[in-house]
Amino acid sequence: MKREEIFEYVKKQYGTIPEYLWKSSPENAILRHKNGKWYAAILRVEKSKLGLEEEGTVDIINVKCEPDMVGLLTQTYGFLPGYHMNKKYWITMLLDGSVSEAKILDFLDMSYDLIDGKKIEIRGSVTNLTLEVFYYGQERTDHPIMVFYVAGKERFGNG
Repeated sequence: MKREEIFEYVKKQYGTIPEYLWKSSPENAILRHKNGKWYAAILRVEKSKLGLEEEGTVDIINVKCEPDMVGLLTQTYGFLPGYHMNKKYWITMLLDGSVSEAKILDFLDMSYDLIDGKKIEIRGSVTNLTLEVFYYGQERTDHPIMVFYVAGKERFGNG
């Protein structure tokens, strides 16, 4: 997913426009919740700073996440501990195609809700990399990889 697609989505979904705060990194942007707090940061960083072996830069998105999910997620390629953020509450996703659009949007929506102070209930089990996510009391356990319920919308991600 490209940064421009994320910007289009958040403008339509939340009325958010990117803010460019750093003169030294004019391509880096934050997305601010209507309450004034950040719910995402979209950055271009050197791959080596993320512990990746390839050379060059990559676009990433930092989003707030439930602390119980961070450890499991960061074991999956494309998900990293929050770059320059509190690694207990934030994750980084690579925007290089390794994380599906559905997952990026699910976690973006979750971050927006967490910043809003909405309570998200999460229970999970780790068996053959299965994560069951329960959101607002709804559940579905028949999906083989991950199930996400975000703000009353259901999206399934496999990749």
